[in-house]
Parts: sequence; structure tokens; C-alpha cells
Amino acid sequence: HLRLLTTAPYVVVARFEQEIVGFGVAVTDGVLSAHIPFLEVRPDFRGQGIGREIARLLLMKIDLPQVSVAGGTELREFFVEMGFSAKTMMIRRRDEARPATDGE
Repeated sequence: HLRLLTTAPYVVVARFEQEIVGFGVAVTDGVLSAHIPFLEVRPDFRGQGIGREIARLLLMKIDLPQVSVAGGTELREFFVEMGFSAKTMMIRRRDEARPATDGE
């Protein structure tokens, strides 16, 4: 986890006192999309809104047209409540999600 937290372009870490209680990371192509492969909260800290806040902060940091997430069916409702499509598990933002037509 430490290597992931030190190399991912987008990272949010939640702490309680001196302990890490949750984290989220996103990887990106830097142009069109980002993907959140990990959003973890320690079991003894779940149900307190920590995961929601980690996801919110990651989405604020990512200034790209589309963001997708990894997660099984147990996380689908959580991410749908955060604005992700239930079908694609993706958020599309702004008109920039369409491919450029001017050669870029």
C-alpha cells in the first residue's frame, strides 16, 4: 500500500490521531479519464462517512471529464449515491468527454 500511496497521482488519506484509517487513490491517463481502483476504510471505522469523504475529495482533485471506479456489487449503491452510473460505474462530466475533432 505504501508504494501505491507514494506513486499514485491522486491520493487522499484519512487519519484518526496517528493512525491511517482509510485511503483512496486514482490513476489517470492525464487527458480524458481517471480510475479509482482503491477506496478502503478500516472495518472498525466504517459507517462514519469516511469513505464518502475520501471519494468526495478524490473527485474534487480529479479535473478530468470521466472517472470510473472499481468495486463489487456490495459497493455499487455507495458509488451510485456519489453520482456514478449504476451500469458503467463511471461519472462523465462536461462536454469534454467527447473526443476532440480538431486533431488533438
